Amino acid sequence: MFIALVFGIMFWDLGTKASKSQDLFNVIGLMYADVLFLGIQNASLVQPVVDIKRKVKELPECTPLYPMPLDR
Repeated sequence: MFIALVFGIMFWDLGTKASKSQDLFNVIGLMYADVLFLGIQNASLVQPVVDIKRKVKELPECTPLYPMPLDR
């Protein structure tokens, strides 16, 4: 919610202030930075989940390599 508020404040009323081509380039650069930031943030949030799922998936694949003892 906080990030949406910050992005909303940054983009507030930029469409009416575009009088030169530099203003358009500024808006495009700001949008690029926002999308890059959101992509990096989403990737960092997903990495722990992927790491846990990888460990859970690898465990059954490795169990045939270690024979179970017969006397339990």
